[in-house]
Amino acid sequence: MVSCKTCVQNIYNIAKKKNIKIGDIESYAGVSIGYLSRLNKEEKNSYPSIEVLNSASIYLSVSIDYLVNYDTSTFSIKESKLIDFFDRITVKTNNESINWYEETIQEMNELSYTYDGIKCHPLFYVGSNTNNNVNFDMNFENYNIAKYNSLFLKNDIEPSSSAFFFEFQKNKYFYLIKNNLILNNDNHNLVEEYECYFITRMSNHVDPICYGTKIFNNNIFKSLSNLYQLARDASNKIKLSTDVEKDIDNFMKS
Repeated sequence: MVSCKTCVQNIYNIAKKKNIKIGDIESYAGVSIGYLSRLNKEEKNSYPSIEVLNSASIYLSVSIDYLVNYDTSTFSIKESKLIDFFDRITVKTNNESINWYEETIQEMNELSYTYDGIKCHPLFYVGSNTNNNVNFDMNFENYNIAKYNSLFLKNDIEPSSSAFFFEFQKNKYFYLIKNNLILNNDNHNLVEEYECYFITRMSNHVDPICYGTKIFNNNIFKSLSNLYQLARDASNKIKLSTDVEKDIDNFMKS
């Protein structure tokens, strides 16, 4: 967690960006005007109460995690745009307005090629078990494994766990995958890495968004790591379509 001053400053920074008055946040939280300012000036490291943090997060449309685990003053313009975007996904997930789905490693491998060698999964290619180079002039029998095709890094990368996705727009999906980054061709020297993409299913078109590792892109890594955990938990929740919910509600009223 960041310091109290950084947490309060995050509230100030986000409020300023959204043209929201600090007094309005304090009124919504049910505390006296100047409460946050006083906290910001105190010598002791006293955090806003959880009730105030929750109210501030709701009023600012951000997660509590965004307020207490980042120093927003250090963000670059693009970093701020990405982390704001990921946090918005977090808020929508917590509000159950996004349905996450899981795709296991086995499912990704099975989707990566058909019996005649036609590529199906947009993030994989049909690879040789002896050579990383793909030559489609050879017989398909020589290509018996699916290889992950990172659009960010040239290092050896392999998925370490399931991927998660949701429909971002019609036929366009936000896709988040967790990988092992293999350093120096040493399978025991692994670094946790996350990548996210937009994938258009009808055409299998892939738009890379960003990636993060423990080595660099620390804020992005933290944001993607938190989002991955949230997506994994959300994917296990019961999902009901709007039509099914209406049918159940109508039945209960009858």
